[in-house]
Amino acid sequence: MTDEEFVAALRGVDSATVANAIEALGVRDPAEGYADLRLRCLVAQPEPMVGYAVTVRVDSTTPGLTPDRSRLSWLIAAVSESPKPCVVVCEEAGPAPERGCHMGDVVATMLEQHGVVGVVSGSGIRDVAGIRELGLTAFARGTVVGRGPWTIMAVGAEVEAAGLRVRPGDWLHGNGDGLVSVPGGQPAELLRHIAAVQTKESHTKQRAGGDAEIAYPR
Repeated sequence: MTDEEFVAALRGVDSATVANAIEALGVRDPAEGYADLRLRCLVAQPEPMVGYAVTVRVDSTTPGLTPDRSRLSWLIAAVSESPKPCVVVCEEAGPAPERGCHMGDVVATMLEQHGVVGVVSGSGIRDVAGIRELGLTAFARGTVVGRGPWTIMAVGAEVEAAGLRVRPGDWLHGNGDGLVSVPGGQPAELLRHIAAVQTKESHTKQRAGGDAEIAYPR
């Protein structure tokens, strides 16, 4: 199976079903591998977001920091070199993550032109309407109006967003239900488990609608 075929298949599945299928795959602890409720899908698209992670640490909250926005070229280079489609995942490097603002529609426009399909921030974003118009999906803890001394500190490091650790190249899947990291190496097996989850849940809902004994979960 090619990566393109895998992406196409995952785009037709909701993130909760993907999470259940990963649990059935048995490759990690079922309490790990997904973001917690602090992360919100602020910009959704008709299909789930699926892509390879490109990671970046941004300082947008250190008082007195002189901004160096020329470092955006570091991120553009990493996106250009990444397999596609890709998702940019941002972590706040400054002292106040709750005040961080990592993405607006100007930077998002540049990233979209290089194959980015979504952005994830463990802090905040702004210009939500503009990001939506670009066709990108966006996850963040909320919106923050000021960008602060926006300066990229590192690209390609492991980052964290709402309890989810993300490494460069990780597969990510997200929709209105949240964000989950998709383990690589077994695409056909994962899709088989997805089909099984869909079949089981369909049968369970039919039985529940008919007042039969509810046998889920098992």
